[in-house]
Amino acid sequence: MLLILSLKNYSQTTILSKTGDTLFCFTQPQAKFLLKQAYRVLQLDTTLKVCQAVNLNFEEDLRLANAMITNQQQQLFNRQEVLGLKDYEIDNLKAQVKKGQKEVRRQKVFKWIAIGVGGAVSGVLGVAYLKK
Repeated sequence: MLLILSLKNYSQTTILSKTGDTLFCFTQPQAKFLLKQAYRVLQLDTTLKVCQAVNLNFEEDLRLANAMITNQQQQLFNRQEVLGLKDYEIDNLKAQVKKGQKEVRRQKVFKWIAIGVGGAVSGVLGVAYLKK
């Protein structure tokens, strides 16, 4: 485009007016070409502004999406941590139940031993009393 503007056909002519002012004039095709280019510049400028606005919206959406991903990753990490703690608590409760079951079995054995010993002692004392 610069090559076209630098050609002699698109060059300006300088005219001195009667009052001594210097005027730069273009021919009608030159003026049409420059007007078309001015409109083209306005169109491209508007398109650029629209593209920049869309780009800003996309960047904002991307920032929000990244923030959501970070939040969801943090939630996932927290849930995994909670699950780990619950598993630890479940394992501790299972160990306590097992320990309690062992204690109950031990007490049952002692109870039957006590009943057996008590019965034997009662039997021996009853026989001794009857022999007297």
